[in-house]
Amino acid sequence: MTASLWSEAGKALRALLAPRAETCLACGRFSRIGAELPLLCAQCAARVAWIVRPRCPVCGRAHGCPDCLRPDSLRRDFVLNRSAALYDAQMREWIAEYKYRGRELFAEPFAAMLEQAYLRMCRELSRAPAGSWLHGAAYGACGFNTSAERPDSAAGQYQAAGHPLRDPAFSRTRPSTGLPMKSFFSGSSARPSAWSADLITWVPVSLERLRERGFNQAELAARSLSRRIGVPACDLLARNLHTVKQSSRNRAERLRNLDGAFSLIPNLDPGGFKKWDLIGKKKGPGGSFPIRLLLVDDIYTTGSTAALCASALKDLQNLAGVPVSIYVLTLARS
Repeated sequence: MTASLWSEAGKALRALLAPRAETCLACGRFSRIGAELPLLCAQCAARVAWIVRPRCPVCGRAHGCPDCLRPDSLRRDFVLNRSAALYDAQMREWIAEYKYRGRELFAEPFAAMLEQAYLRMCRELSRAPAGSWLHGAAYGACGFNTSAERPDSAAGQYQAAGHPLRDPAFSRTRPSTGLPMKSFFSGSSARPSAWSADLITWVPVSLERLRERGFNQAELAARSLSRRIGVPACDLLARNLHTVKQSSRNRAERLRNLDGAFSLIPNLDPGGFKKWDLIGKKKGPGGSFPIRLLLVDDIYTTGSTAALCASALKDLQNLAGVPVSIYVLTLARS
């Protein structure tokens, strides 16, 4: 092949692999999209205030965290929350477009953002020593035995600028992120050595809200995340009450408003979860490891919704007779 033909072939290959020029989902400009986040131009993707190193190791907040210093935070039924980005004006606008204006395509860039937060979570938990509160199972509801074991909430660092792919500590290599759904229900004893979630679920919406919006924003993003990372997704929770929007309410009002709002879906078959007990016997002889559930939502504010959903998910332990650890993954942290 002559030099000119090689040159033309190279140009054609670069054109094929380059981000395509289309209308950006966020700003509407005709530009090359998808280089950083699906359906977004580079300028819009650069506006995301990523939380690369959260200050609070429990709720993942980028700044000082009064919520996790409250005594009742010790009774939370989830181990930790990690969020992809700060809930700033930009994220507020995009999430509003997604939730309230029916722009379901935002689920794709949001799922990509959740994927980055999940991969950081995998690295963090894979590095945690055995028996750490980060692994949840042996440390009570929220991972702490006593308040003395609470990690230092001043630890960590927030990086608002920059994409996590440019973080020196970030690797493009995906950790092992779970097995196909059929593997879980076939009694396989294989389990990845690195930390990974076993199953993804989401915060449910009421039937009234579903009719109003036409979709559950958390479910749509969670299912897209499931496809991206290869971890199965399953509907586990039901919303029993139609509540007013939580965004304008304080913490006490949120708790009153959500009292009794969540439970496991009716007629949930525990059989598949019981078979989970067979997985990992080789790794932990004499005892089962907890099922690691990843609970997905769009915004983490006070943690009230996550805590109540996690409490309902803990009922799986009685239903299936298998220990359960709940980890929360959210798009934005206020």
